[in-house]
Parts: sequence; structure tokens; C-alpha cells
Amino acid sequence: MTDFAPWIRPTLLGPFLTMFALATVSHLALGGAADVLFLPGFLAGQHFDSWVIAMLFSSVIASGVVVSLIAADVMLLAVKVRRLPTGFGAWLGAMIAPFALFFAWHLIGGESESVLEAALSIALPFPASALFVRFVIGRKP
Repeated sequence: MTDFAPWIRPTLLGPFLTMFALATVSHLALGGAADVLFLPGFLAGQHFDSWVIAMLFSSVIASGVVVSLIAADVMLLAVKVRRLPTGFGAWLGAMIAPFALFFAWHLIGGESESVLEAALSIALPFPASALFVRFVIGRKP
């Protein structure tokens, strides 16, 4: 594979499209994105301001998903389990990766006993959900 554009475009853009759509739709449907994106209540004062904050928060999450997807793709390619996704599969995998992350966060849930446990419960679902999505939707070599 000499042209990486069919792989990198959906990997970079897909999570951002999904997260921005979720932030905007939840803001329009619920009157604010605070409930869906776990923003503190004091940040959801004005409608436009809360939408901008939700978009910024979504950008941070989408950036983490992008890094996780790239790392998962490289790892799965290195062990020769999956090829780099292209076409519809790449777009589908990249766009459902944030949903897989939210599902993983939902499964972990609960209160943390320590700071380390809290940090791991936030950070570990990123690579786990990316590996799951890429393994399920990816193509075999």
C-alpha cells in the first residue's frame, strides 16, 4: 500500500464528525449538551456558550479516539491480523468508534477508589474500544 489517504482520511475525520454531530444534536434536542456529554451544570449557562464548550469537549474526546484508532491499526497491521481499513469499512469503523468508547465507559461506570483507578477507567477504554472496532470491522490480510 503506497497511498495512505483512503485509510487516514476516515480515521482522522470520522470520530470528529460523529462527536460534533452528537454534540450539536444533543444540544438542539435536549436544550443543551450538558446531560449527554457529562459537562458540569455551571458550564451550561447560555445556549451558544454551552454548545461551544460541548464542541471543544467533543474535540478532546475525538482526538483521543483518533490516536487510539491509529495505534490500533498499526498494532493490528504489525501482528498481521488485520489490514488497514479503507473505503466504507474505514468510515464506518471510525464513525462508530466514539459509540464503542461511550459503551466501554458505561460498562466500567461506578465510583473509583483512587486517583489511579479513576484515570485508568477513563483512559483504558480508548485503546480497548479502538481495538474492538478495528478487529470486528477490519479486513483480514
